Amino acid sequence: MYRGHLKIRLLKISYLVSTLAIFAISAASQGKIDVRTEIIRDEINKKKQEVENFDPATSEKFVERGFKDWVLFSVSTRARAEYYRQDQFAPPQQAFLDPVFNSLGEAVNRKLALYKPATRYFAFRSPADERLMLGQLRGSTTRKVMKIGLSQANWEIYKDSYGLPSYRFKRGYILAKDSADDHPFCKLYYVSVVQDYAGGGRYGASAAKYEETNLIGCP
Repeated sequence: MYRGHLKIRLLKISYLVSTLAIFAISAASQGKIDVRTEIIRDEINKKKQEVENFDPATSEKFVERGFKDWVLFSVSTRARAEYYRQDQFAPPQQAFLDPVFNSLGEAVNRKLALYKPATRYFAFRSPADERLMLGQLRGSTTRKVMKIGLSQANWEIYKDSYGLPSYRFKRGYILAKDSADDHPFCKLYYVSVVQDYAGGGRYGASAAKYEETNLIGCP
C-alpha cells in the first residue's frame, strides 16, 4: 500500500534478472559468461559513471537507486558474498564480476565521503514518531544513531487512481553508524510515518514503514 513509485519498475527488472538466472546456471556450468552476468556488469559500470559524476555542490543524491544495491556490494565483501549466494553465481561468474565491483568500490571510496545528509532531513522532531521509526530497524548493539527526525511537519496525502485519499505520510530519516559493518560509511535509513485513511476525513493511528537504506558519508 505504501510502495514507492519506482518499486513496480524495479520489480519488473528484478523479474527479468531472475528469469535470466535460469540460463545463467546452465552457462556457468559450462564455464561460459551468461547474458545475466553481462547485464549486471553493464549496470555496475553505469553506476560507476554516476559515482564519478557526483558533485555535492550540485546534487543531493549520490546515485539513482538500482534494482540491487551495487554501491553496497562494491565496498562490503560480506554483502557481496551474500548477493552471490542468494542469486546463485558460480565461481566463474564471481571472478568475472569481482573486478567490476572493485572498480566501482574505488570510485565510491573516493566520492562517498563527500555525500552528507541534508539538514532538512532532520528538520522536525517528534519523539512518538521517532520511536515508531526506530522500531523498524533490526535490533543491534553495535549501531549508533547519530541523527533522527522528519523532513516535514505536515502530512502529505497519497490518493488512489480515483483521486480518493488512501493514506497520509511524513518522511523520516535515521542516520546511523554500525561498528560491525565491514565498510567505513554511515547508513541513512528512510522510514515513513503513515496513517491509513479511515473515511469521513479521519485517519487511523500512526505506524512506521521502512522504505530503504543508503550508504552515506559520516559527519
